[in-house]
Amino acid sequence: MQVNSNRVIATPSGTIQLRGNNDGSTSLTYPRDGRFDIVVVQSGAPEAAGDLSQILSGKPVHTVFIQVGETREWVLQYCLPAGSTNDIRQSGMVVTLGAPPPLKAPYLLEAHLPPGPAWRAKNHQVFHALLSANGRLEQIRTVKPGSEASQLLDYLPRWTFRPATAGAETKSVEVLLIIPPDPTS
Repeated sequence: MQVNSNRVIATPSGTIQLRGNNDGSTSLTYPRDGRFDIVVVQSGAPEAAGDLSQILSGKPVHTVFIQVGETREWVLQYCLPAGSTNDIRQSGMVVTLGAPPPLKAPYLLEAHLPPGPAWRAKNHQVFHALLSANGRLEQIRTVKPGSEASQLLDYLPRWTFRPATAGAETKSVEVLLIIPPDPTS
């Protein structure tokens, strides 16, 4: 039996608490009032993403970086799903273009990682999901699997986010979670 182990990661948004569980898994708790220091907004997924650039249906695509206690940060790309906004209204010959409020990033509040190192991979791993207005990952599917992607698929539904918002309204967003290669694999 593994003994619980705890450590912290200091970030500009506050302290992330990491707790090693008896089963070898890791639980991470993020600051409730945390925010991302950098949010990259682009018209679509970056060209460097290659075949990933067509997976997210909406535009613009926002990118944030998530610290999960690994050697490299994970990438979360998100957008409103295509067709989810109705910014254009037409009445007869008059077309009115709306000015929706900016989309504020979802923020990870709690994450759970399976016991390692089996789920880590030498190549990128990519998961596609809908991050609901309730802050939960739904409809999760593997886009680029690692050696044991099924382990991560079992843990990702346990993650909790502060949902994305536009104005005062919470929004469901389409997401890509990109896990970089593990140099120790």
